Amino acid sequence: MKPVVGLEVSINNYKILLYIKNYQGYLNLIKICTRVNDNSITIDDIIKYKDNLFFLIPFSSLNFYLEYKDKITDIYLGFSNKKEESDALVITKDVVYLKPCLYKNKEDSDYLKYLYLIRDGKTLNDNVTYDILDKAIEDSDVINAYSNIGLLNTLKIVDACNLEFPKASLLLPIYECPKGVDSSIYLISLAKAGLTKRLNNNITKDYLDRLSYELDIIKNMGFSNYFLVVYDFIRYAKKKGILVGPGRGSAAGSLVAYSLGITEIDPLKYNLLFERFLNPERKTMPDIDTDIPDIYRDDIINYVTNKYGKKRVSGIVTFGTLAAKQVLRDTSRIFNVPLYKVDRLTSFIPVMSHKKLNEFYKENNN
Repeated sequence: MKPVVGLEVSINNYKILLYIKNYQGYLNLIKICTRVNDNSITIDDIIKYKDNLFFLIPFSSLNFYLEYKDKITDIYLGFSNKKEESDALVITKDVVYLKPCLYKNKEDSDYLKYLYLIRDGKTLNDNVTYDILDKAIEDSDVINAYSNIGLLNTLKIVDACNLEFPKASLLLPIYECPKGVDSSIYLISLAKAGLTKRLNNNITKDYLDRLSYELDIIKNMGFSNYFLVVYDFIRYAKKKGILVGPGRGSAAGSLVAYSLGITEIDPLKYNLLFERFLNPERKTMPDIDTDIPDIYRDDIINYVTNKYGKKRVSGIVTFGTLAAKQVLRDTSRIFNVPLYKVDRLTSFIPVMSHKKLNEFYKENNN
């Protein structure tokens, strides 16, 4: 099994499916995706970034295929039924089977409807309709619909799609230290000065040992600049009078973060472990959760972007999943189940449990 990564683009009433061949194709697809999200995408953009991409054009967008087939090397015309297949083969031998598929089995269509209702904040009483019927592809569909050439082209495309990310390298911005001072040395001086202030000039051996231990790990793992950058924008926020959260998550276990004013929690006082935040046995990027009011979010982002450059600042996305407790709440809502009943049912499910809902059902019915 391997991932086949792609994007559906709608432009000028055309639908275009783009699949990446390799990492360079991935970079081109990201550029296209950015323009799609900005609502500024044009056909010229797509042609500009066509290299290392497969273009699969549904038969409904035949005019696009006819107009651009000579400008795009890897372009295929799709069909979803026998008539489209016959017509497509008259035009080209570069054809593929393109039937929309939203689920594997036909009986899953109801579940998809419930998922869409949860997504849209609707209930069954809202009488919302979705175009989700007959959107399954079963083995018989594939066997009956594919011509030999359509099947061979599909396998050819899948075989040619090989996304491998290059070995990751840190692209952290560089904090501008005083002239001639190394970032790790500057971090040490800031941390010691900050801790001295925190403890009213009364640093005991346990604090000094812990600070030295953390600073050694931070230096050896190459994260001195990271701490300085976070220190920099939090200091900026506080100088501007922007409220900054006291610190949460594993970063609260760092005495260096506390000394720099990044967090407001003394990890020694509460016996918090630094290793939960940064561990030399597991070399991953540190993650300092910083809470600021939404109204000042753009202010902080603009500060960091202007200081360190657009190419050093990026947004990230998180993908949520529905665990058992949330599934029960959301599904009950679309069925208009009274809240007090939902609260009673969810009380049987532990907060951090990874069990599935049917497992809890079986356990509570024995």
